[in-house]
Amino acid sequence: MVPMESGTGADLRAIWGAGEAEASVVYAVGLGGVALRITSNTPIVENVGGETDLFGVWVADEEESLVVAVGASGAFALREDTRWHVYKITLGDLHDVHGGAAGVIAVGEGGRAFTYEGPADGWRPSWTGSEATLRGVWVGEDGSGGPRVFAVGDGGTILELCLLYT
Repeated sequence: MVPMESGTGADLRAIWGAGEAEASVVYAVGLGGVALRITSNTPIVENVGGETDLFGVWVADEEESLVVAVGASGAFALREDTRWHVYKITLGDLHDVHGGAAGVIAVGEGGRAFTYEGPADGWRPSWTGSEATLRGVWVGEDGSGGPRVFAVGDGGTILELCLLYT
């Protein structure tokens, strides 16, 4: 481990990266709306906007075609070019976000799950069948290339989400 100066004193809550070695880009997010964009081992502090605490982040690829963060009070932050835009999609906290073949999935309090397939569709609520707070999500593919989504949460909750929209 090699310590790195972050440029912020904010508590960081999540990290995600894309790409390989020198071409990689890494984002970290945390309390107070702070985001770090790390390339070539150099972190650059970015203010996502306001004082919104962020708990999860996901980066689609090394070109940064889609960078999403989620957090307190239903915050959804989208990075476009070099600017962040913050929206609210629910009242409860969102704890994690991940993307893949099923689109981008965010999960949080009260078993809430939301799917984002782009600006035209926005975020759609998905029924999970659980009221447990969901704290982690993974989006992948099954053997035939179809979407596979798992979420985990409080009280030992683990779900395979079918993404039934409400």
